[in-house]
Amino acid sequence: MIPGSGFHITERALAALRREGLQPESTVLVIQYALGCGGAGYRLVFSTFLLEDGENVVIEGGVT
Repeated sequence: MIPGSGFHITERALAALRREGLQPESTVLVIQYALGCGGAGYRLVFSTFLLEDGENVVIEGGVT
């Protein structure tokens, strides 16, 4: 499977990014695994730069 081929972004999500002043082509969705005293989970953050030690996948709509 080609990385990123199983991911899709909806028009509604793209419109929400644009309403927040973000351009999908230069937006990076950062998914971080967080572990703390309250347990484990994931943190989702939008950024404008790639992580140096992360895996980068471009999905439909241009979001990385």
